[in-house]
Amino acid sequence: MMTYEELQSVVTRNKTLLDELEESLRLLADKEEIARLTEETLDPEFWNDPLRAQTVQKRIAYLNKKNKRFVDLTARNDDAEVLLHLSEEMEDPRYSQRSRKSCFPGIATMRICALRPY
Repeated sequence: MMTYEELQSVVTRNKTLLDELEESLRLLADKEEIARLTEETLDPEFWNDPLRAQTVQKRIAYLNKKNKRFVDLTARNDDAEVLLHLSEEMEDPRYSQRSRKSCFPGIATMRICALRPY
């Protein structure tokens, strides 16, 4: 079983990798693109071209899904950090050990890879 310090190290490393990944994924640019495309769909003429409308709607859905996957990954790491702190604060060491065993089985194998430009 991993120690508190080892788990904390994994969570901290994951935070750094998540920051790099967020930049690599261009999530801020994606949000701007979603806003622009959504604004485009409000134009009544937009729906006159069904192929273009379908393409735009698919793009919006893809970008939203991409963002949600990143948010979910970040939330998993944040949840692990909170649970880690809670398990350390518990007074009874038996509960602390049980909490770590049940809450952190996958934290050591959680893999986050940033896309690096060539």
